[in-house]
Amino acid sequence: MSGGVMIPEHPRQSSYSWQIEFRQELRRHFAASASWINEGHMPGHHRDGTAWQGWLNFPFGRDHVALSLGAGAYFFFDTKSVDGGKTADIHGIAPIYSGSAAFYISERGFIRVSASRISRPDGAGVTTSMIGAGYWIGTGTRQLRRRMRVEPRLAVTEKEFTAFVGESVVNTFFNENSVAAAVEYRRGIGKNFDWTATYLNEGDPDVIRRNGFATQIWPVAAFLGDRVTLGFGVGPYVYFEDKADGKRTMQKAGIAPLLSPTVSVRLNDDWLLRVIWDRVVSDYDRDADVFLLGIGRRWR
Repeated sequence: MSGGVMIPEHPRQSSYSWQIEFRQELRRHFAASASWINEGHMPGHHRDGTAWQGWLNFPFGRDHVALSLGAGAYFFFDTKSVDGGKTADIHGIAPIYSGSAAFYISERGFIRVSASRISRPDGAGVTTSMIGAGYWIGTGTRQLRRRMRVEPRLAVTEKEFTAFVGESVVNTFFNENSVAAAVEYRRGIGKNFDWTATYLNEGDPDVIRRNGFATQIWPVAAFLGDRVTLGFGVGPYVYFEDKADGKRTMQKAGIAPLLSPTVSVRLNDDWLLRVIWDRVVSDYDRDADVFLLGIGRRWR
């Protein structure tokens, strides 16, 4: 995880920036990554999103230092203020170009300095500069990896049922929030893929009351003796909504994409803790983030 600054074309509008990244080494000199980037708050814009990049790696100094160059696509969500005190949620894709330097301070721990250039649809780009700490969670040791190719162990998820509670935040400039809850059934459908069926209730954050059912496919991987799993879910969310509009309440149903990074920690053979961050991608300026913490039961 890294933090730093975001510098737009007009430096007076600079803001903070932070990023969470998972990077997988595919070959000694090539890697792929998935990141969540938050560009902070510029006047009239709150933008974040997920970036997918390929990397060229140049390790040296007995693998204690690694320089990397990356490029890819940034799928962004821009909460923008519009006339009348309203909010618009703008979605789009922008190219991203990055450079980073990692300095290993132990066999697994490292410090990473990075900079990224993100284009904007209106032609005005932004630059993020960050520093952060990370942990290498591969199999074996990095010295062993230098001598032989070691594949990461892939998750084999058994059946799981998890109950969640958390918070939903509607992406407006007022950030209306509420208590949220969910229940999820999960099972592995392959060595590195899960399938889930979920009921999600986003609570009552004033401007909208939304709940419904989602099904997602998750690329997943397990690390640290299969105790920790990472995954990213994508799928449709069929929702039912009560939307406040002045003195009226309008009811509607619809379908929205649901994007969900997750981390789970297995407490023992039967129980686990799971954290999920759901991003509901609406087409009517009501995107929402739902942060959930749950306890689950595993069985064969």
